[in-house]
Amino acid sequence: MPSENQTLWTRVTQHYQKTLESRQWDRCRRIVTRDSSLDSARPRTFAMLLRGVNVGGRNRVPMPALKQALQEAGCTQVRTYIQSGNAVFRSDARIADAARSAVRSLVTELTGTEIGIVLRSRAELARVVRDNPFSDVADPRKLHVGFCVETPPAERVPAVDPHRSPPDEFAFREREVYLLLPRGAARTKLSGTYLESALGTPITFRNWRTVLRLLGMASGRDGPTAGWSRAAVH
Repeated sequence: MPSENQTLWTRVTQHYQKTLESRQWDRCRRIVTRDSSLDSARPRTFAMLLRGVNVGGRNRVPMPALKQALQEAGCTQVRTYIQSGNAVFRSDARIADAARSAVRSLVTELTGTEIGIVLRSRAELARVVRDNPFSDVADPRKLHVGFCVETPPAERVPAVDPHRSPPDEFAFREREVYLLLPRGAARTKLSGTYLESALGTPITFRNWRTVLRLLGMASGRDGPTAGWSRAAVH
């Protein structure tokens, strides 16, 4: 049976051990908070994808106006790609969020409608290419990616009917849905309207060539894409 002195010493030891652990935890918490703050303030390359602009003469948004809105929001190295509403730029996370709000206001002013705007970092675009579940398909023209504005709730994903549009296939990866459409996008029943209704979030679609081109621009490679598999990430 431990003596009174031994019991007291045990309590003292436990007290100082808890104090030390608490101080170490506080120090770790401060480091994590500081690093998170630094990470959000670190300039990165982003891609912005607008949903449903310049399609069939509707929701017209000139790309020079998009570029100007991004620059006025504080983004640098702004470049746009084709007319479907794609831009690549450099900024920190705070400015990128502010730029999204500025572009949303611009589009509403020009078109009278509110649209979904997708924001992905260069690293996130690289993941989209790397995680492509259909990388063994010979013809990349059959592959499309739907970029969700918000992460679909897990309980909504099973609502997408895998037998709705044979021989079309789809697969989900985080905030993206990959579509393999052997007959082409014009003939699929996996339409944007259907997928948005099933998943409960706006989605903007890009063909695989555009996805690779945007990743190339974000990576400092503006030339034509030579490959379309996971090798394009490197």
